[in-house]
Amino acid sequence: MRTNLERPRASCGSQRTGAGRCSRCQSYCGRVKALQEARDVRGSLLGQVVKGARLIKLRGCEEAWAVRLTRAREAELRQLRDLRYLSATSSLISNLLSLAVPAVTFAGYTLLQRKLLTPAVAFTALAWIEQMRRSISTLPGVYGVVATLLPSAERLARALDPIGASAHFSAAGSVGDSVAG
Repeated sequence: MRTNLERPRASCGSQRTGAGRCSRCQSYCGRVKALQEARDVRGSLLGQVVKGARLIKLRGCEEAWAVRLTRAREAELRQLRDLRYLSATSSLISNLLSLAVPAVTFAGYTLLQRKLLTPAVAFTALAWIEQMRRSISTLPGVYGVVATLLPSAERLARALDPIGASAHFSAAGSVGDSVAG
């Protein structure tokens, strides 16, 4: 039985993987998952330190635990840095592509169709392109939110699975089903 988390997503023009996600989403989700796991490790270590604070002080292990916590934090920050670089690169590419749309449109109109680009045609086309740009510019942000939420939803489903959450999710339907249907 498949859960909603395993259902195929809308295509973004990339190669699909076994779980129904595109390879770009899989890569971004993998980085988010790695960041969450690094945070879990650091949180677990902090919990151990808090629970055993007296024992750590009695044995004089403060420095060893500080080193372990520092390494865990550094691993978490590396994952966070990689995720931020990926997000910034995605945003940069999106912005550069949106700037290229008018140039490519006008080049195609003048060079391929061999028509004269008049001010009336140019300004009308620019107005339409600007209207589309506003809508399209939200797509990278939406993509980032979805790719960030998917690993969290999977972790939550796994955590709730002992109480029968997967049966509940598959019976209730997903947000995408209610929008599409």
